Amino acid sequence: MDRPAGSLPASVSTWFSAQEPGLLDSRAVRRHLEPYSPHTWPKVTRLTLLYGVAALRKAYGQQPLSVGELEDLVGTQAHTRARTRHARRAVFRATSKVVCVVSQSTPQRSCV
Repeated sequence: MDRPAGSLPASVSTWFSAQEPGLLDSRAVRRHLEPYSPHTWPKVTRLTLLYGVAALRKAYGQQPLSVGELEDLVGTQAHTRARTRHARRAVFRATSKVVCVVSQSTPQRSCV
């Protein structure tokens, strides 16, 4: 259900462009916002930012993180999710191979 930025109401598109050009180019941001009505996206974004600030304070205290540290946190989390997806696919492929080997004893099924 990826919604291209061009199909957003003009006020919402303008708000995002003014806040951070290219923010809606992020697949993670779009997927986070998709369950909500587009006219609520600015409010959802502000609430998500406030939640993120609270989560960072809880995890790291009052000491501010540098821009590089924030980029590392986001990059690390994205990398971890990518590795998890890759691992799930590998487990699925391995499981499929085991099922294929077992099912080869029944000639009517073929393995791909």
